[in-house]
Amino acid sequence: MTDERFLTPPQIAKLLGVGVDKVAAFIERGELVAVNTSLTGGRPRWKVEPEALRRFLDGRSNRPKPAKPSRRREIPKPGREYV
Repeated sequence: MTDERFLTPPQIAKLLGVGVDKVAAFIERGELVAVNTSLTGGRPRWKVEPEALRRFLDGRSNRPKPAKPSRRREIPKPGREYV
């Protein structure tokens, strides 16, 4: 696996026009899924898959979410039996 298929927080910050600290906050809160590639227990080195960034952005968009189907029970009409 190469690092070319992952994005770093500075790359994401540049794409979104925000600071790296903001991207780190998204990751720490679990809003943006990332993988820590640090080999030691020190400072984390986050990598984000492009699909994870796409899901994050979709979740924060202002597009209306699809309506959930109604869970109301159907009341049978008189003279009609349901099997």
